[in-house]
Amino acid sequence: MKSGIGHVVINILFFFLCIAVFAASVSVSYFAANRFSGSITTDQNNNIVIDSKPKNEQEETTSAMSDDFFVDKAVFVGDSRIHGFSTYGYIPSDRVFALDGSNQKTILESEFVEFENGAGGKYSLLDALEMTKPEYILIGLGINGMPSLDGEEFLIEYQNLTDQILEVTPESKIVIMSIQPVSLAKENSAPLMSNERIDEFNGYLKSFAQINDFEYMDVSYALKNDYNALDVQYDAGDGLHFSNTAYKKLIEEMNKMVGQ
Repeated sequence: MKSGIGHVVINILFFFLCIAVFAASVSVSYFAANRFSGSITTDQNNNIVIDSKPKNEQEETTSAMSDDFFVDKAVFVGDSRIHGFSTYGYIPSDRVFALDGSNQKTILESEFVEFENGAGGKYSLLDALEMTKPEYILIGLGINGMPSLDGEEFLIEYQNLTDQILEVTPESKIVIMSIQPVSLAKENSAPLMSNERIDEFNGYLKSFAQINDFEYMDVSYALKNDYNALDVQYDAGDGLHFSNTAYKKLIEEMNKMVGQ
């Protein structure tokens, strides 16, 4: 999909999501509270059809991953939360292309990828992906974009990122990872990162993945407590980053999705 067409599709997607919310006379908080997981398809006349049922009225999506997806085949792309997979030793560092503090826009602007042998210095994300051409690319971004981007801008930048990735490694399969929760204390101090808003943006990400024929990996539930927030055992201490136990849990849940 070319970038220009992708932006048009994103605009249409976001517009109809807003219409669906208005027509149903519900607020964004309703979708967040019910972990909105609607789908967007087209009918035989190429009209957009939106299924906006809350997730508790739909089948769970934890088995939606293709059977041939394995954690050991993927390059992980993301921010400091993704960086933790290598920090705690769950994923080799040469398969984690993570830039702390980045979002789906800024991750394209720096040279930060280093390989274990140290040869060649640092590479941009696109150069590193073009060099390695991984079978799978798991993208875990979004939490750092939420404070500065509204829903439409968030999706446009995500589309731009995936378009550019597929230009340099067109055979790679993209997996979009859900945004994981924050603690209650963190959402009180940073309301634009609230768990309600995280659930809202995860609804956007799932629909984005569907219209682009990407896989969507929802593991956000795995780290939550009964208050829809990051459980204390998974909190590294600042309410935003994760403990070793959290990464162990995420790997377990990811493996369950592919039947390992």
